Amino acid sequence: MFQKTNSTVSKNNEEKETLCYIEADKPLVYNFFDVTSLSQLTDKEPTSGKRKVNKKKDSSEEKGEKGDGSDKKNIDDDELKLKKLKNESNEIYEGNLRDEINDNKNKKFDMTKNQQRNKEDKKEEKKIKLKFKKYTNAFNVSNNKLTSLNGIYEVLTELLPELTFKSKLGKVELLQWIDVSRNKLTDISADITRLPYLKILYVHGNNIQEIEKVTNLAKCPSLTSLTLYGNPIDHIRGYRHFIIEMCQLLEKLDGAVVSEKELDIIKFRGSRYGEVRNKKGVVTRYPKLPEEIIKTIQMAEQNNGDKKDEN
Repeated sequence: MFQKTNSTVSKNNEEKETLCYIEADKPLVYNFFDVTSLSQLTDKEPTSGKRKVNKKKDSSEEKGEKGDGSDKKNIDDDELKLKKLKNESNEIYEGNLRDEINDNKNKKFDMTKNQQRNKEDKKEEKKIKLKFKKYTNAFNVSNNKLTSLNGIYEVLTELLPELTFKSKLGKVELLQWIDVSRNKLTDISADITRLPYLKILYVHGNNIQEIEKVTNLAKCPSLTSLTLYGNPIDHIRGYRHFIIEMCQLLEKLDGAVVSEKELDIIKFRGSRYGEVRNKKGVVTRYPKLPEEIIKTIQMAEQNNGDKKDEN
């Protein structure tokens, strides 16, 4: 996602143009903290999403900077300053756009003598300044012990970094991807509907046992990709059709693309899988889990409780 803005200023027969690009920054990751509620994340530092740097590579670079006679130490000071400026301010060197392109591509495109003469003959040159403004559009809180998503909007308001550009929407509304997989959620909170541009939601590997507990997903206007596998509800007959019917803009469920055949089956309004519908064909009661599966879940929870008591 990017936004391009142009601004020209005429001064001393020179035109100055600024191009602003808005792009997504790295996701905010809070996994493997064993937190039971989202409010506990306010005291935690997010884990980095970057790869670990190779130590051997670092040591060789340090030797080059100290001056051990290697070829890598012969780096121009101006280039180092330019790299440092880009990393700190996210701003590209202000100068002629043609020169900037040549620098980025290691001057692969050599200009001919005629082009150089034409360039020198030009009295007015456009100077262009590129600015990259970032924002965080992804939140990962997987592999914890969350039991509810209540208060997610308020917590994200505190956790997300401030935007580097002016926007009619707040930093929380701009979220497009959330991962709450492998927790202990039993339902989808209504607070998730406060994110109007949420496109991707991962809720697999939780403990949701009733389809009624995820009906709030129907109020997410932009949801196109969803995962619910690994929850007990995926054992309910017709579960996939019910979720696709509920989330009408859904394009992918549990990693599989929604097919035209599935959409044709959903158009059939009847008690096909044991659900109860009203006269308009809307589901008023969904089928439940089979008793055998409910017993196995209860036994597993009881065994886990016994193990904790022994420890």
